[in-house]
Amino acid sequence: MGKRTNSLAVALQNQGIRSSGEDGANQLAQAVDAYRNAMRIYSETDHPVDWAMTQNNLANALRTQGSRTSGEDGANLLAQAVDAYRNALRIRTKKDHPVQWAMAQNNLAVTKHAIAQHDTTADPKPHFKAALEHVDNALRAFDPTHMPYNHNKATKLRTQILADLDAL
Repeated sequence: MGKRTNSLAVALQNQGIRSSGEDGANQLAQAVDAYRNAMRIYSETDHPVDWAMTQNNLANALRTQGSRTSGEDGANLLAQAVDAYRNALRIRTKKDHPVQWAMAQNNLAVTKHAIAQHDTTADPKPHFKAALEHVDNALRAFDPTHMPYNHNKATKLRTQILADLDAL
């Protein structure tokens, strides 16, 4: 049941990302609901790795929703995404799951960057600085030889964050 619910959530999320407007927003909202349903089965205590994966996926869906939503609703969705990534990091520690830890750090950087650029953010600087800290954490784990895609993606994000900070 849990794997099917999680798979449904992933499919809805992917479709929501590919769709725009109200249809995309509805599919993302359904994905968020499905991830939350999956966490009824994947508890942190009984299935910690699956729970952390679902938290991360939930956070990705919330981040996409929040980035597409203006005003306080969007800010709230982005804040929920940060909370879900931090929840995942309770299991995805640097010591026990270094690659997943780095990916979550990179995801937090993307989310903090989105918060800095959101229409409700009066002072983006602390969010850009937090994004920079998270992406630097990720880059410490993303080896350019063994993980070139992740390393290059994080490096580009870091460059963008620095440019955004310089533009302030």
